[in-house]
Amino acid sequence: MDDKWITCKKLLERWKIEDRDYEIFEYVKKGLQPYDNAMIAIPPPGVNDWKRNILIYKDEIHQLEEDYDGFTGHVISANEFCIRFPDRKPDKINPERIFFSDGSCSLYRKAYDWKKKEVERLENELNKYPDRPSWINYELPEGYRARRFVIKILLNAHYKSTDIFDIEKNIGSSQLFISKSNSKKSPSDLDKEKENAIGIAKKHIKDCKSKDETPVIADGVMLVKEHITKSRYKDRTIHDWIKPYYPSESRKPGRKPNWRNRVSKKK
Repeated sequence: MDDKWITCKKLLERWKIEDRDYEIFEYVKKGLQPYDNAMIAIPPPGVNDWKRNILIYKDEIHQLEEDYDGFTGHVISANEFCIRFPDRKPDKINPERIFFSDGSCSLYRKAYDWKKKEVERLENELNKYPDRPSWINYELPEGYRARRFVIKILLNAHYKSTDIFDIEKNIGSSQLFISKSNSKKSPSDLDKEKENAIGIAKKHIKDCKSKDETPVIADGVMLVKEHITKSRYKDRTIHDWIKPYYPSESRKPGRKPNWRNRVSKKK
């Protein structure tokens, strides 16, 4: 590895985890820093949006405080409000709206309070990553799609060769290069996930047969991805796991028997 940078694809090949690309996240979470195509450090997802929204909300909060005297007014009637602030007279008086002597109303104050709470929430989120752009302690979101979105960021990233060398030196190849051969008494997580995927596929096949439908492998792959939310395997990997359990007609190219019924039911 002579280059200063290495792509994630080459890194997965180097560490022999091509079929378990999600494992790159475990190293990023422990300090391996991803970089974009401009070789700028990529922060955890959401960080840039949080920082931008904090600035926007703070500016809006400041403007509201200037417009309404810091929201220090007292409650007044709707009629008095219209007399005091004819330029702010609402088109329709909502009986549930409360008006104040500073020119504000309950609607504006509600928006003001929400922005303040949102700034506090976003700042708390940022404080979880004091070493940003590092991903240390970052947790994957819930749901397959959200998780896969994060993993794709890492798969498209570049990594410093020096960082890779440091990891290999500190961890050691015996722990870094995960063995694919595990004893039967202590099955690996990969074996467990494969077993769960096969179980879901068998249930899918059984359900289809009870409806006199031909099970489609692609549907089985999607079911596995939906049910095993912590699994982030490639579609091809899941396909190869469950393919032997599907009938021959499920594996033939083209439209499957009863495909019209299956499509019409989904509609």
